[in-house]
Amino acid sequence: MVNTKVSFWLIPSEEDRAFFQKMIDSLGQEYDAPSFTPHVTIYSGEHTPDDNIAELIEKSTKEVKSFSLRVEKLEYTEEFTKTLFVQFLPCAILTHISENIRSSSTS
Repeated sequence: MVNTKVSFWLIPSEEDRAFFQKMIDSLGQEYDAPSFTPHVTIYSGEHTPDDNIAELIEKSTKEVKSFSLRVEKLEYTEEFTKTLFVQFLPCAILTHISENIRSSSTS
């Protein structure tokens, strides 16, 4: 069975999403770069077609109500998927979600 790479994202609240989207679009126009949805990648890995992704997300976030992330710094790299990104301070809730997803991963 062929595995598929799946990325799990968190999308910012509406207010924060609008702020980041405006920044992304502005920088994209200035540097002729693509626009993308502001997000936090919490895990990226392989899963089989038999994996129930919705169930995995439900299980991994079952006890989570809401939480906030605190910005540490703004970074950039030459790597295409990390050209410009916000580095957040460690967050126990986010780490818990990511570890739950990772432990259920087929990779």
